[in-house]
Order: sequence, then structure tokens, then C-alpha cells
Amino acid sequence: MINQHGLTIRASIKDGKEDELRTLLNTIGDDVIRSNKLPFQKLTTVHYMRFVMVEGRTFGQKKIAPSLFLSTNFDGPLNDHLKQIVEVAGEGLDLIYEHCVGYPEPGKANSANRIAYLQKHKIRTTTFYTGTRGRSVAQIPQEESLFDRIGSGLLNKRSWKGEEPNDIFKAIKAYVHTTKGLEWAKKLSKPFPLQYYLAYYGQLLAVVLLLLFLVIGLLPITAPFVLAWYLTLHYHEKHDTRKDQLIPMKRDQILARREDILIQNQMTHLVDVKPGFFRLYTLKFVLWAVGFLGKYYWNKGELGGIPTIHFARWVLLDGGKRLLFFSNFDGSWQNYLGDFIDKAAVGLTGVWSNTINFPKTTNLIYAGAKAEEPFKRWARFYQIPTQVWYTAYPNISVQNVNNNSKVRERIGGKSTSESMADWLRRF
Repeated sequence: MINQHGLTIRASIKDGKEDELRTLLNTIGDDVIRSNKLPFQKLTTVHYMRFVMVEGRTFGQKKIAPSLFLSTNFDGPLNDHLKQIVEVAGEGLDLIYEHCVGYPEPGKANSANRIAYLQKHKIRTTTFYTGTRGRSVAQIPQEESLFDRIGSGLLNKRSWKGEEPNDIFKAIKAYVHTTKGLEWAKKLSKPFPLQYYLAYYGQLLAVVLLLLFLVIGLLPITAPFVLAWYLTLHYHEKHDTRKDQLIPMKRDQILARREDILIQNQMTHLVDVKPGFFRLYTLKFVLWAVGFLGKYYWNKGELGGIPTIHFARWVLLDGGKRLLFFSNFDGSWQNYLGDFIDKAAVGLTGVWSNTINFPKTTNLIYAGAKAEEPFKRWARFYQIPTQVWYTAYPNISVQNVNNNSKVRERIGGKSTSESMADWLRRF
């Protein structure tokens, strides 16, 4: 098992370089697999990678320059990840980042100052989620191959009707143990180290105890603040202005060009946070709660009941003025938004009800995303094009990843409460 992380890099684009950079990125994005500028498939720690351009904005007297975002989902330590990126794709990074402020001048870039640049422009991820927790980039296609080979090499070659589940399992195990190239499957993947579990459950215990203390021990003090927050929320929900009829943007055709090409899809979404202290800090609390639940409760492959999200993150930008959302998911955009509505409307309404023009909500988490057509129009209106998007295993779904691991674990000897008959149904 390995720790997975999300890296977000934000760099300002030089004046007058936007069109040139967009053309370059679109050229790379049109044929990611065969790109000779960025050899993505040599990046052995990268699950997903994207480059996205975000337009500049003015907030009051403050002007925000157009930005280039680099987002990765990766395995292992950050330093190792950055080192591999600059060593494998250094020349491609130079071509891209020469359009950005402060990057080393042409001919002067090297591994050290490339890493220094990326480190300097790294920004904090507010909320991070993975639906394939602990699975490495190498492990996911390897276990998919194991599953396929058991099916094609053994199970599909004859009828197993009437066979006892234990006998079928023994046949599968014998096949794996005697088939060349499957020797690795005899052993379980390495578990997380002890210090990981100590930190993991230590954080959980600390948060639970703190919440109990706040709710029970300080109830007389906290109750008036909760009531004041609720009354303020009610006032905002009643008086917030918004546009329900958002007109689709011309970029719809650009978005559609990058969708439904593979089993997986991606989404980049950027929307302004509603003005004021109250909405910003309510949003920060909800994002913390989603991140906490994603780590300690929704950690079996489903986020709020959605079983199709590989990785997702929210990032607050510009001092909390804008909210950026990156997602890598299975299936079509329409089905993905449908899952939002049917399975996770409460949590996602809790987040996006604090952003502009979101459909009308009640009590922070109700209504909102349940208004299907207004919600889909809103989501599409604030979705922005992703110029470059790479996935290391484009034809493997979240459910397949997690199912394949369960198959491999039992073959490797891991004890489980799942019956043998239930395990065989995984095939």
C-alpha cells in the first residue's frame, strides 16, 4: 500500500503569451499518449496529470494575472515526484513554462532550478479525495491484468457448474501460482507502515474528542454561536441574488471535444465564492468536513455514495475569492452530474451553495443540486476547458480497481469475512 497525494502548481502567465501557450497546450492535449514534448507514460508515479489555463480577474483594486495550473495525483514523497517530473519531462516543462513569469530563461533551466520553481509555486489543496486509496500506479494495471488472465486463461475455458466454491478457488490459486508472469500475485502488497496507522487513527481520535468536547462540554457557550450562525445562514439564503437562467457559453463545444473519448473523463470547474466573511468560513468548514469524511468514512471507493471518482480536489484561490474543482471520474459528464444529484446532493450542495448563482438552497445542504436542470446548467456554465489531461490507466474504472484488489488479496492469502461464494462473484 502506498500514500497518494495531490499536487497543484499555479504560475502567472506572461503578458501577451496566453494565445501562444494555449496553442502549445492544445497541441499536446490532442495526442497525449504520443506526445514527444511530455512523455507522460515514463512518469511512473503519476496517476493523473493536467494543465489548465485560467483567465485573469480583478477583485476590487487587485488584479489577478492569467494563470497556468499543473495538477497531478501521484504516489510517494513529493520530492521524489518532482524529481521524476523534471528529469523525465524537463524539456517539455521548459517549452510550457517559458510562457510563465519567473521561469529560468531559455537554455538556463536545469533539474535544480526547475524543482525550485515548482516548489515555489505550489499551492495548498483545501480538500483531497481518492477512490482507490493505497493503490499505486503500477499496481492498478497489474491487478487488472491478473483479473483478465484468470478469466481468459482458466474460468472461461470450461463450465464450472456444480463445482464447490472452495474447489474453484483452489483451481484459481493453482493457476496463478503456476503461470509464468503471475508470480508477483502470490504475495500481498505491502501494508501501510505502523506509523501511518498511528498517525491516521491518532488524528481521527483527536478530532472526535474535540468535537465531543465542543458539543457536550461547551454546549452552553457554543449553542448561541450555532444559533447565530443558523439565523445568519437563513438570512443569506433568503436574500442572496443569483441568475437561474445561465446562458451556455461558446466553450461548450471545446469542452465536448475532450469528453467521452475514454472510459474515464475529467472536469475542471471554477466559480466565485459568494462575497463576505460568513460564506467563506462556512465554505471552509464544509470543505474540511468533506475532506475528513472522505478520509475516515468515504474511504472504500465511494464519495458520498458516488462510486466513480478516482481523484478529486477543491482548491480555494485568491484569498478565498474563487473555488477550483478538479475531478477524474468514470463515465459520461451527464452520468457524473446525475450521480451528484441522486447520491451526493447534500454534501455537494453544502460546498457549492456558498458560491455564486448556485440553485436556491435551504439549510445549507438541501435543495440546491436536487434541482436537476438548473444544477446541470450551473455546473456546465462554470466548467472550464482542460487543455492537457493524462491518465495512466484510461480503461480501468474505480469499481474495477477496488474489485481487482479484493481478488488479488485473497489469492495472496489475506483473511477476509467475505464468503468464498461472494468472492467468486467478483468474476
